[in-house]
Amino acid sequence: MRVNFGNGSCIFIAYANGGIEMLDLSDEQFDYLTRKAVLDSAIKYHKERELFTYKQHGKVGYINREAQLAIPPKFDDARDFYDGLAVAEINGKYGYIDRDGNIVVEPKFDYASNFGGGLAQVKINGKNGFIDKNGNFVLEPEFDTIYSCKNTDDEQLYVVSLDDKWGIMNGDFEYIVRPTFLDLSGFKEGYASAQSADNELFGMVNCKGEFVLKPQYRKITNFYKQNGNLVIFAVTVDNEKIKIDINGNIIP
Repeated sequence: MRVNFGNGSCIFIAYANGGIEMLDLSDEQFDYLTRKAVLDSAIKYHKERELFTYKQHGKVGYINREAQLAIPPKFDDARDFYDGLAVAEINGKYGYIDRDGNIVVEPKFDYASNFGGGLAQVKINGKNGFIDKNGNFVLEPEFDTIYSCKNTDDEQLYVVSLDDKWGIMNGDFEYIVRPTFLDLSGFKEGYASAQSADNELFGMVNCKGEFVLKPQYRKITNFYKQNGNLVIFAVTVDNEKIKIDINGNIIP
């Protein structure tokens, strides 16, 4: 328990044998012990990390591996560093800071992801896009939703929605399929469930957006690979729940 007295603090330590000890600490000593406790807890799980978030008086900053303040607590919230930058919140908006605590991308976004590969997904005025580390848009914020996923060659794909239609982009933000599907899941094992705009039924598409299982189901609820084969859980137009393979054959 901590008790404040003037310019210092007293900490009462209760031992299992019933004994109580009082430590008289300055504010600086107490703050150091607090930072050290935060560091000891965090460093066990992040042994390679150099900076750790630290909250004091309702604001967030960073401490280094010696439990010293590296960036004073001045943000409403802040995250760990990725790709050299960290998300920081000021007055309900998100931007990015460098390891010296300098703001490099102004806090103006309603949502901001961690950077990876020099890019980050952001949301502004209800629309999603991507920026580079200078804050410049490499994909204009015009999409309702963006999902990041990979194809079977571990290449980047994006599933995007625009005006209630879904499409697919490659890692260079070029359309593979323009938004035409009524619904589209994220890709797994090289496939995604998709709802056709022609008959409003669901099938499975490959990474090129081609139907490999024609749209004939009321819903596809899940799919995964088992023993090298795709297992699909679907609901027929008669509301029968079935398990099928990629060719539509029933799996017992």
